[in-house]
Amino acid sequence: MDQARADFRLHRSRSLEGPIEIFCHTGPGDSAVELLYAPLAVLSLQWEASYPREWGARESWLWSPWTGKEVLLRRLDRGGVPDSIRAQIAHLVLAAVQRPYRCKDWMYASLVRHIRDDTFLNRLDALLEAEEPLVRVTGSVRPASGRAPDVPRQAGDLAALACR
Repeated sequence: MDQARADFRLHRSRSLEGPIEIFCHTGPGDSAVELLYAPLAVLSLQWEASYPREWGARESWLWSPWTGKEVLLRRLDRGGVPDSIRAQIAHLVLAAVQRPYRCKDWMYASLVRHIRDDTFLNRLDALLEAEEPLVRVTGSVRPASGRAPDVPRQAGDLAALACR
């Protein structure tokens, strides 16, 4: 049994999940961990943004990818967004606001306060004037309380379905 556990840990450490787990479970301020693993953490979020079907496929993860996304976004909120990935996270926040809702996307709202960039905030404010009603609603999460935003009932129903 010990050999099976060792083999499992080795396999996991060689996948994308291993470095993300190290990043998420190491406290903020560990510059070596942030330097090595923050780019891989953001890569996971970029993979979800660009290739959602592949990212969410059963064969891509040992456990729920949505839980992984939640843990990662929570780590970035609680520990702050490292400078090395701030621009990429800003891009992901804007992408999340402009696309149809995906499970745990509301958690991107809590990252807005970590991105103190006028260009980013101006782009986010511009989304409040978007022609698409759902983009306007989603863009209104700027206060970023860290809770799911209040959205019209229909959008909330779609959000719940996206998590399945």
